[in-house]
Formats: sequence, structure tokens, C-alpha cells
Amino acid sequence: MMTSMFEFELIFRIALASFCGALIGFERMNRLKEAGIKTHTVVALGSALIMVVSKYGFMDIYDSFGTLNDPSRIAAQIVTGVGFLGAGMILIKKQTVSGLTTAAIIWTTSGIGMTIGSGLYMIGVSSTILLLCFQLFFHSKFMRRIERSGETILVETSQDSIEEVLAVFHNHKININSFKVSKFENNTAEIEIIIIRAQHVPQLINDLSKIPTVKHVEY
Repeated sequence: MMTSMFEFELIFRIALASFCGALIGFERMNRLKEAGIKTHTVVALGSALIMVVSKYGFMDIYDSFGTLNDPSRIAAQIVTGVGFLGAGMILIKKQTVSGLTTAAIIWTTSGIGMTIGSGLYMIGVSSTILLLCFQLFFHSKFMRRIERSGETILVETSQDSIEEVLAVFHNHKININSFKVSKFENNTAEIEIIIIRAQHVPQLINDLSKIPTVKHVEY
């Protein structure tokens, strides 16, 4: 009976780690990142599962032969393995690096899964909440103004209207510092445009909103 109750606790650890991973993945999915709920949930679940196996999967050998169990050995392999997974999220295109934050979050999600899998519930849950709070702060308008010398404008439109959107900036004679286009299903696209500070931004936003295919403009 004691063994059965203990196994239920281990299942709870894995489920809690999966839930924390899903929360982090949900935040990533809302940011339209490559790795979303599924990836982060599976990473947290797998890390917790391997950590549980590392700590308790060899107890029969320890009881029978007195072999010393070293949970940190397998935990170290999790960190290395997830590092390769995160590296696959990093993309380099035209001297621009993207995916570094997603890779780091996957690596951290693995650590949260390991923490909960080892039985440190409060630390794992607190780390999840702390990570989500940091993400909300890092993506706030306040941080965007600190990180960039210009203004950031997000435009959600159809893929066929990308040139029309950029033409509005040209008509207002606003210099574009850089822009990033993310294409999605249903012929939709999100354009992140960084401009040098301009005086006529309200009129620019108004003209962008008049384009029939533009669904949302954020400044």
C-alpha cells in the first residue's frame, strides 16, 4: 500500500511538471513562437519522468546489491540533451539571430521539470511563475523602448498586403530601421516594423487601419 501511494505521488510530480510546462508553452504560443504548448509540455514531462527514474528507478539494485545510486548523473544528461533540442530552435538569417529566447526557455522548462520530478514542488512552481512574469515584463512596451532606439509597430494583415503596408510608411516618408515578417496559416502574416522616431505616427496608424486586409495594428 505504501508503494502504491508513493507511485501516485510520482505520477503527481510528472503531471504537475507537465502543467507548468504547458503554462510556459501557452505564453510562447501567444507570442507566435515556433515552440508552443506541445513542445514545452513534452519537455517538462520528459524531464520530470527521467528525473524520477534517475532517483527511484534503481532502488531494487540498491536494496539487493548495496549499489550507490547517483541521481545527478542522469540529470546532467538531461541538461545536455535538451541543449541540443534548444539549438534546433536557433535560426540565423541575413546576420539576424532568432530563437535564442525560445531555446533558453526550453532549457529552463527542462530544469523546472527536473526540479518537480525530484520533489521540490515549491521551487518548481515558483520558477514557473517567475519565468512567466519575466516574459510579460520583457515583452512590455516599456522594455521595447529601452531595447530599441526606435518605435515598434506590429501589423496583422494578409500575406498579399505586405507590400501595401510597407508602402504606407514610404508615403509618410518614415524610415524603416528593420522589419520582420512572420507568415501563418489562413494567408495571415504579422509584420514587426521598427522605425526611427517619427512625429506623425498617429496618422500612420490611422492609414494602416484603413487598409481592408489589416486586422490589427499595435503601437
